Amino acid sequence: MKNGLVCEKYLSILRIEMEHLSRHIENMVREHLEREKAGSETEHVCLENIAVLKGEECGFHSMAKILEKVDAEAYEDVDALDRALRIKFREHIRCCGLPQAAVVFAERKMDKVLDYCRPTGVTTQLVQEMAQQVKKD
Repeated sequence: MKNGLVCEKYLSILRIEMEHLSRHIENMVREHLEREKAGSETEHVCLENIAVLKGEECGFHSMAKILEKVDAEAYEDVDALDRALRIKFREHIRCCGLPQAAVVFAERKMDKVLDYCRPTGVTTQLVQEMAQQVKKD
């Protein structure tokens, strides 16, 4: 598979993962509202939690918009694309004052997608190199 196709595959899957993160946030908001209604969570705590969750959701939506503007062909390989996106996401979240947790959750998804999109040999080679480094230390 050509690098551009691998990069496009990475972007497509990552878009789906960002949507999944947003849906997860929506479910968590509903759970907090139910807890507040049941009396197991105060209104104050509920609203604070929802505010944080909505900030994270905003971060995921803005990262998805960034993904829509990315030209997969502009990158040498999927690792270069991944590095560039991590920088863009971190900078965007920082500049907008959104919760840093959004980047943490997004980067976990990015790790998963990157492992999926990399040729098996690359992942295996990286693991072997890391194991050799640990033996040296």
